[in-house]
Amino acid sequence: HEGEQLGDWSEQDVGVRWQLPPLTRWQAVATLKELGVRVLTFDRESDEEMVAMLNRGEAYAVLGGDSDFYLMTGSRYIPFNHLTSPPSPAPISARVFTPRLVAD
Repeated sequence: HEGEQLGDWSEQDVGVRWQLPPLTRWQAVATLKELGVRVLTFDRESDEEMVAMLNRGEAYAVLGGDSDFYLMTGSRYIPFNHLTSPPSPAPISARVFTPRLVAD
């Protein structure tokens, strides 16, 4: 939706109208677990804990929509909009950002 104007829509309308279907998150988590991917969820702010997990080698990158990870020391971040899923059987690919890459 890049470059689209909000027009008469309020920000609240955009948030409601562009939500993913209710079971999408559940299905994504179930699929990842079936593939053997460790999936963690947190009930509180957890940016620092996730970066600590990266630094301990417990994860490769954080996939999400939180721009804080662009600048956090030691982070590797994949924004949702940089994850591409071509038609099967091609592999999923992503652009991984680090603070150094952003600074350059």
